[in-house]
Amino acid sequence: MFQLGSYDELEKLLRRQDDHSGVWRFAKALVAFGLHGDTEDAQRLLVEADHLEPGFEDYLLRDKVVDASRQVRFDAGDAERAFGCARLFLPAWRAVPGATSWARRVLKVPSNNADPKDVPRRFPRDELRALPRRRETWQVGLMPRSDEPDGENASMWLFGVANVGGQEIRTMTVIDQMLTETVVWNQMMQSFLSPMEGAPARPATLVVCRRNFCEVWRPLLSEIGVRCQYENDPQPVSQLLEAMGHAIDERELPPAQDIEIREFPQSDAVWQADFIRSPAWVMNEQEGSYRPWTVVVLDKSRSIALTTTHTPGDPAPEMLLEFLVRTMAKPNGEAAQRPRLIEVSDSDGYDYVRPRLEAAGVACRLVDELSELNHFCLELARSIDGSEKCALADGQGVTRAHMQSFYEAAAYYFREAPWRNVPGEIPIEIRCTDPAMGTRFAIVMGRTGVQLGLCIYDDWEMTRKMLSGLATPEESRALAVCYDEAEIMSAVDLQLIDRLGWPIATLEAWPAVMRLKAHHTPSSADAGELVFLDACLRVIPDFIKSKATSHTQRVVTGTRPVELQLAWRN
Repeated sequence: MFQLGSYDELEKLLRRQDDHSGVWRFAKALVAFGLHGDTEDAQRLLVEADHLEPGFEDYLLRDKVVDASRQVRFDAGDAERAFGCARLFLPAWRAVPGATSWARRVLKVPSNNADPKDVPRRFPRDELRALPRRRETWQVGLMPRSDEPDGENASMWLFGVANVGGQEIRTMTVIDQMLTETVVWNQMMQSFLSPMEGAPARPATLVVCRRNFCEVWRPLLSEIGVRCQYENDPQPVSQLLEAMGHAIDERELPPAQDIEIREFPQSDAVWQADFIRSPAWVMNEQEGSYRPWTVVVLDKSRSIALTTTHTPGDPAPEMLLEFLVRTMAKPNGEAAQRPRLIEVSDSDGYDYVRPRLEAAGVACRLVDELSELNHFCLELARSIDGSEKCALADGQGVTRAHMQSFYEAAAYYFREAPWRNVPGEIPIEIRCTDPAMGTRFAIVMGRTGVQLGLCIYDDWEMTRKMLSGLATPEESRALAVCYDEAEIMSAVDLQLIDRLGWPIATLEAWPAVMRLKAHHTPSSADAGELVFLDACLRVIPDFIKSKATSHTQRVVTGTRPVELQLAWRN
C-alpha cells in the first residue's frame, strides 16, 4: 500500500488497528508525511515513534543491515522488535520521496558521511604498499584556528603534512568538523595518495604531533613499511600552519559600512562574481547537514579567488553588492582597488548592482556563463573531495554528455524501482555486443530497503564468491551505483548538477558510481564503463517487469547506441 501510494486507505487502517507501539507510530508518521508533508502532527508522531522504538533509527538513518533470512519476532526484546520494524517497513520508507531526509532532519541524526564518529578509516593497504618508499621523514602538524578556543572543542583546525628534507608540502588544509583520530588519518592519507606537491609516495618515517594518534597509527603504518614516531611540536610543519593561519586572517573582509569605493584607485582588472553552494558540508542543530551558500569573486585574468565566503543566508542582489564592496576594500588581502569591469550571470543581481557600480566608475556586464569562475569552483570542489569520493567528472574520457545521459538513466531506474520486483539476489547475466564491454553479472540492490542501487560484477567467479560469502567487499571487482542522500556525492559532481540541472529522482536518489578493485581505493568509472552502466540502468527495469527468462534490447545512451542481452543466471 505504501508503494502504491494508497495513503488514505493506510491512514484508515492504522487508525482502526492502532496498538500504540513504536512500530505502529513509525507507520503513522510515514503516512502523515506522505499525505500532508512536514506538518507538526507528522513530526510529533515521528518523535513519539523514535522514543518508543529507538533501534529502528539505526536501520533507517544509519548503516545497520537488515538480514533478509532472519525471522521477524516482536516478542523477543528491543533489538528484535527494531529489526522486525526495519524488515517490514524499511522498503516503505525508501518508497516515499523525501521521507528519509525528513526523518533525519526532525530527529537531528547526522548523515553517515557527515558524522565524524561514523567515518570509516581509509586504508587501501595494497595500494599504499605499491607506492615507492622514499628515505624521507614527513611531519604531521595540527593546530586550531587563531579565533578558535584551544583544546579539543575547537570547530576548525589547520592540518598539514610536510616533507622536511624534500621541501614539499604534501597536504595543507582546514578540517572543519569534530576532530577524531580517524578524520585526521583520512586527511593524512591524501599526502600519500594525492599530494599537493610531489608524486604519490610513502616515507620511511612519519613524525606525528599527537601521542594518541601515533599509538593508533603505528601498527597500521608498520604494515606498509613506515615508521611512526611522536613529537610534541614538530618543526617546520607547525610554523607552516601558523603562517597559513595568518594568511587566512589577512583575507578576512572588512564590514561594508563606511566604505567609499570611489576613493579606491582603479585597476584594469576584470572580476567575475556569483553565488554557489559550498562544496563542503556543515552540520547544525536547526538544519541538520547542508551546504551553505558561498559568494565567489574571481580575478578573471589571473584566475585568483579574491573572496570565497559563506553568506549569512540565501543569496540576494543586495548581498552581492555588499560582498563586492567589501572585496574591493581588501581583495584577497591585497591593497584596495576598483576593477574596470565586473561580470555576473544572474539577471536580478545585474539589474541591482549595475547602476550602483557604474556610479562608482565600475562597468558591469551580464553574461550567459562565467567560464573562469565555474572552472575555479570545480577545482575548489576537487580539493574538498579527497580520494574517498569518486567523481563521475574525473573518469577517464567522461564528458558532460556522458554525465547527463547517466543521470537521466539513473533517475529512470530509481523511479522504476526494480528492487520491488526482483525474486531475490539472483544475478542477471548481461552480454554486450561490444567486445570491450563483454559479459558481466548484475545484482539489483534494495529488496530489503537498506541500500538501493545496482552492482555489476566483472565475472562469474567474483559474483559467485560474493553471493556465497567467500569474498569480502574489499575483494570485490565490480561497477556499482548506490543511491543515497546528497552527502554521498563528490563535490565536483554536485557542482555540475547544481549548475547544469541534471535530474535527480528524489532527495534520497543521488546516484554515486564507483569502480571497485580488490584492496584498492574505489575509483571513478571510465567513459566505456559509464556507457555500459547507463545502458544497464535503462534496460534492467524493463527486463524484470517482462518476467521473461531472457531479453535483448537496443538502447540509445547520450553518446551511442548499445545492445544488451539479459538472462537470469541461477
